[in-house]
Amino acid sequence: MLSASENAAASRILKILRGHTLALKLTAAYAAVSRRPLVSIAAELSNDAKAKDATSSKAGRQFPVQLAFYQSVRELSNDDRHLFAILAIFRSNDIGRNAILEVAKAVDIGDAKSGIDTLARRAFADARLNDHIPIPADRDRIVLHPLLRALAEEMLGQVRKERRLSAERAAAHYYAEYISLIPGRWLAPDEANIIGALAWAHEHGEHELVASLCDGMRVFWETRGRDNTSRIYLAWGEKAAHEIARKSGEHDDWRRAARLSLGHGAALAKTWQFPEAESTLLEYRLLQQRLGDRKRERFVLTSMGLIAKAQGRLTEARQYFDEALDMSIAEQDDDARAANLMYLGQVAQARGEISEAEEKFQQALALFRESESTDQQALGNASSEPDPEDLEADDFSSFAHLEPVSGHWREAEALFQQGLSVRQENGDLVGEAIVNSLLGQLCIARGDFVLAKKYLKKSLDLRDETGDHYGEAVDLCQFGRFYLDKGEYEESRRYFRESLEIFRTIHARSDEGATLSQIALVAIEQRQYDEATALLDQSMSVRREVQDLRGEGVDHSLLGRIALEQGHDDKAEALYARSLEIAREIENRRGEGVNLRQLGVIAERRQHFPFAEDYYRGSLEIAREVENGGDIAEACLALGSFLCELRRSPQEFEEGCTYLAESADLYHSMQVPGEERARSALARLGCAQ
Repeated sequence: MLSASENAAASRILKILRGHTLALKLTAAYAAVSRRPLVSIAAELSNDAKAKDATSSKAGRQFPVQLAFYQSVRELSNDDRHLFAILAIFRSNDIGRNAILEVAKAVDIGDAKSGIDTLARRAFADARLNDHIPIPADRDRIVLHPLLRALAEEMLGQVRKERRLSAERAAAHYYAEYISLIPGRWLAPDEANIIGALAWAHEHGEHELVASLCDGMRVFWETRGRDNTSRIYLAWGEKAAHEIARKSGEHDDWRRAARLSLGHGAALAKTWQFPEAESTLLEYRLLQQRLGDRKRERFVLTSMGLIAKAQGRLTEARQYFDEALDMSIAEQDDDARAANLMYLGQVAQARGEISEAEEKFQQALALFRESESTDQQALGNASSEPDPEDLEADDFSSFAHLEPVSGHWREAEALFQQGLSVRQENGDLVGEAIVNSLLGQLCIARGDFVLAKKYLKKSLDLRDETGDHYGEAVDLCQFGRFYLDKGEYEESRRYFRESLEIFRTIHARSDEGATLSQIALVAIEQRQYDEATALLDQSMSVRREVQDLRGEGVDHSLLGRIALEQGHDDKAEALYARSLEIAREIENRRGEGVNLRQLGVIAERRQHFPFAEDYYRGSLEIAREVENGGDIAEACLALGSFLCELRRSPQEFEEGCTYLAESADLYHSMQVPGEERARSALARLGCAQ
């Protein structure tokens, strides 16, 4: 229990410090360490407040903290005051204890271990344990409050320039060595401090430090999607490393320069600065030729192919991938071979050559399975860290993109679930986002909307965390498709529009065309035909520019639907026939099935019943083949209604009712609009339910 005088002193302290939590914490720590009575502490604070009144604004929010801080700091030794001041050279307020000790040693601060404990007892800093990182890393952390950091910066300004430079140089050297010893997955707590050290080294022309820090961080930035960070800082590292290599002529220095050129080029490509990326990657290729490293030269060809593909230069992209594939076969590098087969499959798919695309994907998948044991071994190696030079194609995303036309849902899902665990274990946030997005797309395609939303939400969160704008646009587009399938058209339109804005900003032309087509579909569902037609005209122009024959077929089909719904059957038939021709030309089975169903509608209207039945049955057969739940439900509804309407025989009527019931059950299980139409047809046509 406090005495009456102590209670009065405590109230006086509370009033002087205006109840500021941090100020009270500092004063309480000071009281505990100094063992002074509260009456004396209150008197000191009162005198200090009056003395500072002429130079400090009592109204300022930091005044109570300054008052409590300077009351306590007077009791520190010179070394401890200097120790507190040098905390401000670190960019983050969360600093590893070992880093502080190394810097303190460089500037001759005696007994820094004891000094850190003193700062913690004085509440100038909090000592914490980051148990998310292993013991070999800097898991003992010293954390500064932002207001106390401001005071540390003020004190640092009073430290001699030479001593400050020594401290900053020591921090840069510490982190250059630290990142060479610690796996990248544990670097996140010190990322800001490392960037601060890098900025200092760059400003002071410390080329070796710049090159070492950038080389140490490039994998971390790559696997966490820090593309803008890489683009800025790896440019520094690339320049510094090249200067060092030119002067020394050493093979290892040239290898480091090459690694940084590659990292910088990849970051430029991922931030959609293609001309600069191509220039940097070509420089990297020249370096690999100089070093006689065929594997790395081949990697450049793959990267150049990806850039060409992203810009819609599909013929050029195929040439790059073909050359890289030939090199990987000659080198017997199955991982690289699988990667380039996958990319060739993507190019073939974009060109509408579905049969060739599936063949390439299946070859890539077979090679991937052969290397499965290697992936599992890597999972057991906690210290392994992927190198972007070796990550030519870690994800087989294109296999999933083929699913709507080839129908291998279960096989693809099993593959991606396996890949998801690998990425989570390696801390690969970019890869984890990709796999979650692909799983979400698979779930949408087969009608599992609850699970689809979970996967897509997780992917979108990871895209935001890693700053992956292209991936963000992809996921927003998938959410648009999600709400479109659920019949929530305004919500769908909003997501598609957000996605379109990003695709246009980053000049992703192929994706822009596809998204315009999706927004047109929303307009069709809302019977806004003029808007839909204008959007499809824009989409068609883009599709032709990027040689997307499959997309052209989709747009012809949507234009056919507009014509059909407006009663222009002849025009609709011509458009659907053209779309069907394209679908068969490129072996797009799903597109073929959709067009057959619509041609069945036109034939039924014209009372060409044998043709209508053939179209409907063909559409249902294809829908079952590609395992698309929505298409199966629509085809069952169309064929069932047709058979029940005709009533040519009791058996045929019963068959029609069976199809209608299947349609209703499918719509119900997918929780999408359509069930009411199917139930209504069952009731209207007299089917027993």
